[in-house]
Order: sequence, then structure tokens, then C-alpha cells
Amino acid sequence: MDKVTMSQVAEAAGVNKATVSRALRGDRRISEATHARVWAAARRLGYERNALASGLSSRHSGVVGLVLASLRPSWTGALISGVSRVLARARVDLLISSIDGNGRGASTVLRRMTSRRVDGLIWLGPWADGETVDVPAVFLGDGAPLGGCQIGTDREELLRQVRTLANGRPILYRQGPNASFCFLEELAAADGAAEGAPLVIWDGLSSPIEGERPELACVPQGAWDWNAPWRVELPAAELGVLSGRLLLNCVFGRGCRPAKVSVRPNLVSRVGTSEAEGDVG
Repeated sequence: MDKVTMSQVAEAAGVNKATVSRALRGDRRISEATHARVWAAARRLGYERNALASGLSSRHSGVVGLVLASLRPSWTGALISGVSRVLARARVDLLISSIDGNGRGASTVLRRMTSRRVDGLIWLGPWADGETVDVPAVFLGDGAPLGGCQIGTDREELLRQVRTLANGRPILYRQGPNASFCFLEELAAADGAAEGAPLVIWDGLSSPIEGERPELACVPQGAWDWNAPWRVELPAAELGVLSGRLLLNCVFGRGCRPAKVSVRPNLVSRVGTSEAEGDVG
């Protein structure tokens, strides 16, 4: 049986060859209806394309990388799902990897991603000192290397919510190796004159502190640590959607604007109420 050509797919879909080429590589300028029609015709005819050759000719591989510090936390599924939903609409594939928590591991993962010719990166974890970003990148966290777009936490909003929860009490901040909100230490340093039982905050601890129980645990959405009555919640799925959209803007030439985006955290109680609903203070 003769190999199906792009011209045959174009004829079956009622478009020209250029439109077929753009649709098959996920060009966002092509409408959803045309995308669907072209892909349906390609599947019906059994058309096979060489993805690597297509990527070389279009200067896009059609793959972006998502790098996480670890795949073990329960919230990673929601983050990955958010990113995947956005990329699927653009016909872009997702390559996922994790690092071991140190700079050497980050360098290894970065080299592997580069060797796979990813069009861009979404990075959540420690960066490799001395490394540069040669592709569009979105960094989740409080620091981004030059050339990357950053999605961080609305620091002032979180500080305000924690002050409200403390309600004049002293604040005791415990920082662990996986801390996400190190700037909360500012509150502990600024309340020297406060009195009463302290508001104990545990952030990223790898094991509990004997004889101490936290009132506030800093953990991502979907998990409770150490039976704390309050936790900081960051919406993992929404973070995934936002980072995916920003990266696609960079990859397809519209630029990362703005270069820094902040997401609003919430303090949420174990019974499901939040500060945003007026339940703190």
C-alpha cells in the first residue's frame, strides 16, 4: 500500500498543504475546528509523520519539559494535570522529570532536557548554579535565572493573613529543608514585644519536632502535615494552567508578559474554611 501523503490529507480535510502542516505541529493560529478536521482526516487515512523531521523544519519539537524537585508530593498530580490541559489544546507534548534536590541533579536534568530539544521548560525546584537557560522558561518559586519568567507567591498577602491569624501573639517559624515560604521568618523576627502562646509555623520540615505541635503548616494543596489546624494553600492545578499558558506565549513568540506573576495563597482550616471567607481573626 502506498504511503499516504500530506497532499491527500489536505484534500480529505478540504484545506491546503500548508494548513495541514501547521495543524499537525500544533500551530495556535489554526482554529480548533480546522485542527480537529485535519487530525480526523490524518487518522482516517492512516497518515504518519516524522515528528522529529517536522520539528526540525518548523524549528519546534512540539515538546516542552516540566521539571519538579520531586514527584512524590500528592499535589504534583494536580499541577501536572493543569499544565497538560493547556498543552493538549496546543497539540504540544509534555516531558516530565524530577531532580534529587541539589544543584548537581539539576544540572543533569537540564542537560537531558536540552538533549531532547524541548521547546521550553517549566521548572519547580532548585536551579543549577552557573547554568543558563537557552530555551523559553517559566520558574515556579521566588527566584528565576536571567531569561526566565517567574510565578511567585503574593508575599504581602500571605504575611497579612498570618498576622491576622496570630492576632497579636508571637510567631515561631520553623524552617525545614523543603521550605516554600522562607519570608515568613520576617514575622518571627519582628514580634519581639508580642505576648501569649506563640503561633507555631512549620514550613517544609522532613520530620516533626518532639514536644511541639504546629498551628500552621505550609504545605501545597491537597495535603495536611502534622495534624495542624491551619495550612497555607496554593492552588496547584491553577498554577499548572498559568505556567502552561505563559510558556506557550514564550514558545510561540508572544513573549512572557509580565515577566513576574504572583498567585494569591490562602490560609485554610481543617474544616474547609478559609481566610478569604473571613474565618481568620
